Amino acid sequence: MGKTTPSGKKLGAAADLAAALLDEKQMAVVPGEDFSSEIGHKHIRMSFACDERQIREGVKRLGDFLAALK
Repeated sequence: MGKTTPSGKKLGAAADLAAALLDEKQMAVVPGEDFSSEIGHKHIRMSFACDERQIREGVKRLGDFLAALK
């Protein structure tokens, strides 16, 4: 947290990261705040209910997104 996305959005919590991933990489994740009030703001949850090709594509998108943070 504390980084900025390629489109200029500041990431202050997991909810910000989840929204940015959806907007910028068309990836849906669940912010950790939905599961834990203590540490959830630092985490996201992902589900892998799809085929291996889609999982590989999702991991690539996530990696590309994280590498581009400033």
